[in-house]
Amino acid sequence: MSPEIFLDVRNLTKHFPVRSGPFQRPSGKVQAVTDVSFHLSQGESLSLVGESGCGKTTLARTLLRGYEATAGSAWFRTEEGEVVDLLTLRRRRLKPLRRQLQMDFQDPYSSLNPRMTVQRIIDEPLRIHGEALGITTREDRRDRVRQLLLQVGLRPEAARRYPHAFSGGERQRIGIARTLASRPRLVVADEPVSALDVSVQAQILNLMLALQERFRIGYLLLTHNLMVVRHVSDRIAVMYLGRIMETAPAETLFTSPGSGTDPGSA
Repeated sequence: MSPEIFLDVRNLTKHFPVRSGPFQRPSGKVQAVTDVSFHLSQGESLSLVGESGCGKTTLARTLLRGYEATAGSAWFRTEEGEVVDLLTLRRRRLKPLRRQLQMDFQDPYSSLNPRMTVQRIIDEPLRIHGEALGITTREDRRDRVRQLLLQVGLRPEAARRYPHAFSGGERQRIGIARTLASRPRLVVADEPVSALDVSVQAQILNLMLALQERFRIGYLLLTHNLMVVRHVSDRIAVMYLGRIMETAPAETLFTSPGSGTDPGSA
């Protein structure tokens, strides 16, 4: 694993068992993700594109241990320089790394708790990981939430309001602020603008690019919108039926499709 790479996924596989009959006996398996390999450098954007059902979200959730992998490895270089396999770490060792691995969810309407104020929503990861971040008091957390709101283009007064008081684009900004709260190195963004109007999509994408440049975040973007990935990606991986068929620089994929690398060298 070369020094510039901080995430190296090799032969990641996730199969779901199929059970049938009155006793729910195993009768087969669904091959959701099979032998997927890719790498990501700090500050780089890699987009996974493919039709709905091709395995993008399953891949992301397996990588972040929402699902347990069937096979493969995902080597991750931590802030401390240690290289660990995310897929085999015990939960106790994985928990401190959670703040470096964050997910930006697809739907800005359902991903925010309607019963919590914006202050509490963004404050939650600070309460969990505050000690590692050097944020230990309630006032420190309030100051951090104000800073995050300003960074994503919202007024600090928004912290006192509830999600229903915001538009879709503003909710997406709140979600991004929550994602950034723990100062992650890797952000997995699942269809980050698919639920937004076209005019708002450009604002959110530009915000993501500005934050990436400022904080050197590595993005793994999951989408089927080719115009989105052309705007924000350094490289694009094309996924079909649970496999990566091609990986190429963004412009190369659009100007000369089919000339990218094979999955084994991705």
